[in-house]
Amino acid sequence: MDTRLRYGYGVVLLGLGNVAVGATQLAVGGQTTVVIAMELVIGALLFGFGYGVVSDPDRIDPEQLSPWVITAVGYVGITLGVAMLAWSALVVVNAL
Repeated sequence: MDTRLRYGYGVVLLGLGNVAVGATQLAVGGQTTVVIAMELVIGALLFGFGYGVVSDPDRIDPEQLSPWVITAVGYVGITLGVAMLAWSALVVVNAL
């Protein structure tokens, strides 16, 4: 997989994870409204940016960013995004 595409998927999953955590906190959590709003807005922005990179990986200029940084952000984003989605699902299931 192209490193720029992996980067895009990582940012998309990180955005989805933030939105899922925000929605979960809104539904069953005890966070303040400001924190929930920040999670939802940041998640939506990350998702939009990541989607833009996935739809056109050439938006990322490899000469502007180190390939190591692009790869690291991709893997960390994928890992954290999946973990956040799993945590949100677990919280919702336990709340039912």
